[in-house]
Amino acid sequence: DNILYLGDVSNSLGHEYGLVNLAAFLAQCMKETIQYDACDENNWDLFNGVYPLSNACGQLEQSYQNYKCPPEEQHMECPVDPNMEITATTHANWYGAPPGLFCAPKSKLPITGIWDHEYWCDCPWNGESCDVYEGQKSGRFDNEVAVANRAGRTDVEGCCWWGRGVIQTTGVCNYGKLNYYLGKAAADEGRDSRYPDIDFCKTPEIICASEEHAELKWIAGLFYWMKDVQSYNQDGWHYLTELYKFVNGGMTDMGFIDAVSGIVNRGCHNPPCATGEVDGLLDRRGNFQKVLTTFGLPSVPVGSTRPPSTLPPVPGTSPASGAVILADSSPWLIYFIDTLQSKREELEYKALSYQQDGVLKLSDHYTFDALVASLTTAYQTGYGGNIFYLGKESDLTPVDHSMQKVGLTNIAAFLSQSITEHIQDDPCSDNNLVAIEGIYMVTSGCEKLEEIYPAVDFCSGPESVCSQLDTYRTLMWDIAFFEWIENVQSYDRDGWNYIEKLNQFVEDGLKDFSFISTVSKIVAKGSADYVGEVPNSNQRWGNFELLLRAFKLKAEAPSYDIDLQASSAMISTNIIWLYILLIVIALMVF
Repeated sequence: DNILYLGDVSNSLGHEYGLVNLAAFLAQCMKETIQYDACDENNWDLFNGVYPLSNACGQLEQSYQNYKCPPEEQHMECPVDPNMEITATTHANWYGAPPGLFCAPKSKLPITGIWDHEYWCDCPWNGESCDVYEGQKSGRFDNEVAVANRAGRTDVEGCCWWGRGVIQTTGVCNYGKLNYYLGKAAADEGRDSRYPDIDFCKTPEIICASEEHAELKWIAGLFYWMKDVQSYNQDGWHYLTELYKFVNGGMTDMGFIDAVSGIVNRGCHNPPCATGEVDGLLDRRGNFQKVLTTFGLPSVPVGSTRPPSTLPPVPGTSPASGAVILADSSPWLIYFIDTLQSKREELEYKALSYQQDGVLKLSDHYTFDALVASLTTAYQTGYGGNIFYLGKESDLTPVDHSMQKVGLTNIAAFLSQSITEHIQDDPCSDNNLVAIEGIYMVTSGCEKLEEIYPAVDFCSGPESVCSQLDTYRTLMWDIAFFEWIENVQSYDRDGWNYIEKLNQFVEDGLKDFSFISTVSKIVAKGSADYVGEVPNSNQRWGNFELLLRAFKLKAEAPSYDIDLQASSAMISTNIIWLYILLIVIALMVF
């Protein structure tokens, strides 16, 4: 379902987004393989002055055969066959360079030593020659004693998963995905397959060795790019959104390509992560700038105005399938996403944070990117046939701004209650399960939610929800939107209809705050007719007011700033007159 992103057709300079994506891809390829004219990963990790042969298992303390898929994708990963034997097709060619990486079972090679790159092999008087590979200048195998790589391996059993292809497809998960989507596994399951006769799990070397399918070197790299880089969306960093920001900002902030380098080389956008610092960070950055220049980018001088563009919506993850959900092309939905994006910093500060030990911190579970993803899902597909209400979508030109106000007001009402109910307590953080107990669906709507998230046991209590947050990053927002649609938006009892009252509130100029007071009763007590005190009612009202102002639906509160110089002069004058008055009183007394 993924395609290579080549830009925004709705923008006169939209092709530049696609060119930047290609430049980022090529920059990584140049560092990984092109500069070495290689396909297989080279044995390059010099450890304690030698090149361990067990570097085939992983370099820089990595273990490629342990690069497993996440739980929802484990069915795709390749099994590790301890009897597999493979020798790399390509290798480095510098003076004394090690030969190609290889793997073999312990039954054939119980221990592995080193490649002695300093050994003088061209010694015809001793009957020796440099014949391990063509063009060898020095070096030899030395397996007299076991020598460990950085991760402690002294063998190469099951170590056949080193990097291959233009961007170095590595590990049992990535090879498994390649096989699952493009290889024999797809054909065996009756799905379309580009290479139905190739089993990438049994013959990973075919990426570099095949003469019939020489394009595999590029196909493997592009597949990885689309699956793992283009779709990257973790901890508030979404690849396409950051790409747009880079382009719209004049293509000057190299933090973008540094983050991409982290994803490719270390698996995260903000290294050091578990596997360490990025290898060749400055080289990758230089490659990126070189390709941008070759493409003639940026075409618009820094500081000039670019045509307006829309940030791509952040994808959510379908709980059942793990598939990426992208917003449709509806200009109506895009308007609301753009509005949220333009207010991101303000929303994070005012709505998506909590206090801990006197310090304001961004919520770990109610992130901005997850909010946008969940809103997209709630509006596009909804839950149980109902969608999040963003006003009546208008085809008018210009668009119906009163309807936009209605949609934004519904978002503001939703967020104002969410802050009080959940966000300010950061549910699940430090085992704070009390905060999540108030989430209605864990009890009243658990069966419906389990239809959406079949892997999460909502009905057994909050612990089961908290345990799934690392897997489903939009889970908390999805729960909140579900409850809002199910219990608030659809409220129509006792002569009080939420949608009608929402529209009336906007039509009357957003002045009648009995609207949000009643909404608070519905959220906190389940009834618009509740008589009594609603917990944190003033806070709910205040949150709502702040959000209306953030969305520019109401004017900012009047400023009470005064002219400090004038005020100081006035204070000084008044002090002098007070001093005179006290003297007069004193004289009269005495």
